[in-house]
Amino acid sequence: MAGAELLLYPVRLGIVKAFLGDRALTTSELAAELPDVPVGSLYGQVARLARAGVLQVVAERRVRGDGDGERWERSEWQLMSRGGTR
Repeated sequence: MAGAELLLYPVRLGIVKAFLGDRALTTSELAAELPDVPVGSLYGQVARLARAGVLQVVAERRVRGDGDGERWERSEWQLMSRGGTR
């Protein structure tokens, strides 16, 4: 999907606007900033922006685990710079 086409979708544009100003947010924090967007849709659009190289994971940390190797990560996302990394 081309850059302009990618951002023409209002939810994706809102996500990108939320990250302006060199901010890093978890998806939960992003959901709090965009309360009108269903959480399932938000996760899907964040994934689409990540696949397109618009967002990148800048931090991950364990938030739950049972000690047997199962762990859930909480990722912080950030806009990619024009050069591809921050």
